[in-house]
Amino acid sequence: MGRNAIKVGLGLVIALGALAVAAGAEEAPMSLADRVDAVFVDYDSTRAPGCSLGVIQDGELVYARGYGMASLDHGVPLGPRSVFRIASTSKQFTAFSIQLLVDRGEVDLDADVRTYLPELPEYPWPVTVRHLVNHTSGYRDYLSINWLAGTRDEDYYTDAEVLDLLSRQRELNFEPGSRFLYSNSGYFLLGQIVLRVTGKTLREFAADEIFGPLGMKQSHFHDNHREIVPERAIGYSPADEGGFEIDLTTLEMIGDGGVFTSVEDLARWDANFYQPRVGGEATIAKMLEQGVLNSGESIDYASGLEISEYRGLRRVTHGGAFVGYRAQLARFPDQRLSVICLCNRGDASPSRLVQEVADLYLADHLAESDGADETDDAPTSAGESTIELPAAVLDSYSGAYRPEGSLSVIIVERRETGLAVAFSRDAAYEIRPVAADRFVGEGRRGSFEVVFTDAGATFSFGPERDETVYEKVELVTPSTERVAALAGDYRCDELMTTVRLSADGTSLRLEHGNPHKDAPEEPFAPTVADTFESEGVIIEVDRKDDATVAAIRLGVGRVRNIECVPVP
Repeated sequence: MGRNAIKVGLGLVIALGALAVAAGAEEAPMSLADRVDAVFVDYDSTRAPGCSLGVIQDGELVYARGYGMASLDHGVPLGPRSVFRIASTSKQFTAFSIQLLVDRGEVDLDADVRTYLPELPEYPWPVTVRHLVNHTSGYRDYLSINWLAGTRDEDYYTDAEVLDLLSRQRELNFEPGSRFLYSNSGYFLLGQIVLRVTGKTLREFAADEIFGPLGMKQSHFHDNHREIVPERAIGYSPADEGGFEIDLTTLEMIGDGGVFTSVEDLARWDANFYQPRVGGEATIAKMLEQGVLNSGESIDYASGLEISEYRGLRRVTHGGAFVGYRAQLARFPDQRLSVICLCNRGDASPSRLVQEVADLYLADHLAESDGADETDDAPTSAGESTIELPAAVLDSYSGAYRPEGSLSVIIVERRETGLAVAFSRDAAYEIRPVAADRFVGEGRRGSFEVVFTDAGATFSFGPERDETVYEKVELVTPSTERVAALAGDYRCDELMTTVRLSADGTSLRLEHGNPHKDAPEEPFAPTVADTFESEGVIIEVDRKDDATVAAIRLGVGRVRNIECVPVP
């Protein structure tokens, strides 16, 4: 299996039928271990970074192995003790810290966050600690805000600067509790609440209250980017010219991420969910309580954990992705099986790898579920035949679509061979009809399904068939004169920067006033009226009247309505 593998109590896959003894008989079936290793065959190299895997069954680490290299500089292989940054998989440790303080009566989940962080702005509605935990606060994501401001990945800023940035935000993305929108700001602020309440940094608190008591000696919240970390797996991303290059960060924010840990340590953490040594059964139960919106609708998110169903089985997961690291920890509590996959290459997909491994261990259970024919890589309708549709029907489905509450537009393109969906300006995926109004395709997020309606379309993504409703909208191409009138400088106080717009025919170009700052390279193409989009960034024009611009509003992903006013 290799020098960086450990195996504990592995069983063999039972052969079907009698053992063949005659010459030319079929080969013996692969062992379970070999089938697991086959999942990682593309990562098992001495010339590339890769992943470390851990499989936990009934509280025991029954299989743990590294595939690929922890350090290409020094030729160090990955193993179960290799230490990775786990990015947003860290959020469960932040939420657990908050839950411990709730148990002690030191934090109130339903208190206004300004009780603990009074420098934050007062909005028309209170934002509670529970809103932060559930990603229903409406706080704009600080990483996205800084990106809009032109901050590059390699730039450095501090906790104090992030707090100041959030304190300058005049609006929330939405009324707290009205919807779910993932925001790193919320979990950064939870870490700050731990500091204000206990006098300890989140790193110190977690070391004393979680990592230490559980014997997680290789784990910590990493709040000093210069710190030496024994057995660290260096983060890498693919280089443009081929191969890999180091991909790390100088940022020291923790709470939304920042945990460094290993497969062996995460196995100790996983055991605490079955037999709590830190907290208690009530604390664990709170960690698994799904959030509830103002409407009464439950969401899939709990305390740094996502609660879902996979092929008939309960599943608790959370992934992470930052710089050159990718992580996933998936737990199937009813089967007492957990799978951990930590990767030090930015092009890895640990969620897919984890599920493929879980499928091997849970094959008997999955065969009994309603979704037995589903896989991560194929829609439920994968076996359905493509049908022929009249050209007039295909023409009626083509056009622009926009998800509810968003300004970002996708295009359903009419092609000679059928239809394709362009989720961005540089990527389009063909979709094939399997019914008069239903199409299936394969995209960056895996399989997806489109059901067209009179008002728009419903998209379902991935094996869980997560649905997003899109309305059909009319694209508008403004005159070159109307676009030219938008050219000029705009001051964005919430970003502490100035941006400049210039006309490019019917499109716009954006640049930051500070020449070292980054901006989208592609022009902003017009979509709906007075709205332009490039590389996921939105410019919306706010007018006093038809001829006078009051402001422009910038948005991207987890940030909306950043106001920038014309500079006289």
